[in-house]
Amino acid sequence: MPAVSEEPPQIIAHRGASGHAPENTLAAFRKAAELGFNWIETDCMLTRDGRVILHHDDSLQRVTGSDRPVSDTDYANLCDLDCGSWFDPAFSAERIPSLQQAIELFADLGMGANLELKPCPGADVETAKAVADIVNRSWPDHLPPPVISSFSTTAFETVWPLLPDSSFAMLWHALPDDWHSVMKNIGADALHLDADMLTREQAQSLVAEGIVFRTYTVNSPERFSELLEWGAEAVFSDFPDRLQTPSKG
Repeated sequence: MPAVSEEPPQIIAHRGASGHAPENTLAAFRKAAELGFNWIETDCMLTRDGRVILHHDDSLQRVTGSDRPVSDTDYANLCDLDCGSWFDPAFSAERIPSLQQAIELFADLGMGANLELKPCPGADVETAKAVADIVNRSWPDHLPPPVISSFSTTAFETVWPLLPDSSFAMLWHALPDDWHSVMKNIGADALHLDADMLTREQAQSLVAEGIVFRTYTVNSPERFSELLEWGAEAVFSDFPDRLQTPSKG
């Protein structure tokens, strides 16, 4: 098993290798490892009864066919839902994993992770506390502490005092004018930005300030090379294998 790098490498598998397997599933994480990529990004969300699952949308519709919102569904009522057939019938056995299940797999695979706090509406504080509790209790000592990211400043303000060993990245689609003060106020030490919205001038400004930034979602080798030239530390990709030969360290 290749040693996992302490810091995120230049290519991070977005929701696992989600171009090859259904997003945010154990299959997608295994596929990333199979392709030689040992850092992934995934989305953490709370069920109605307070379980942390790995899922992106407020609704279960897109990946399971159920139109129920996650916030109105208990874990026992979603853990048997097929969340793989939408991608390919070969993945019909895939289920929405809990964060705990994923951590156990990360430990086996030697995999680092960016955990995005993806609160259901109104559950920013609860989501942050629940994720921090699981990480503090279960994160393996042999793995680097997870990177924590979120679009929610409320979730950020809640979580960063609870995970002193983690690093924190504020998520934005477009870089706002007040990015510097927001970063300082919420304890973020990096930015995760939409590659389609980022300009060369903004990237140069971030580099001049010494700010670490990573960009999503990048599936073009040419765009990947350009963003690295602009100073991006890393990109998130659905097809990490298309960008370059994977790094083993």
